[in-house]
Amino acid sequence: RKKNNQTISAISGANNNLSEYDKRKKQRQLETRLQTLENKLHQLQAELKSLEVILSEPAIYEENQQAKLKKHLATREKIALQLQVTEQDWLVLLERLEDVR
Repeated sequence: RKKNNQTISAISGANNNLSEYDKRKKQRQLETRLQTLENKLHQLQAELKSLEVILSEPAIYEENQQAKLKKHLATREKIALQLQVTEQDWLVLLERLEDVR
C-alpha cells in the first residue's frame, strides 16, 4: 500500500511539473505575441507621425494637392484605427499574461 501511495505521489508530482511546464510555455508564447504587438504599435505610431508631418505642411492644402490630401487623410484614419485595435489587443494580451504569471 505504501508503494501505491508513492506511485500516486510521483504521478501527482509529474502532473504538477507538467502544468508548470505548460504554464511557462504559455507564458513564453504570450510574451512573444506581446512583443510582436509592441513592434506593430511602434511601426503604426511611426507611420502616423510621418503622416502628421506631411499633413502639417501648408502645401498639402493647396488646390492642386487635393487628391494627395484625401489620400493622406484616408491613410491616417486607417492607421489610427489599426493603432486603436492593436492597442486593445495588446491590453487584452497583457491581462492574459498577468493571469498566467
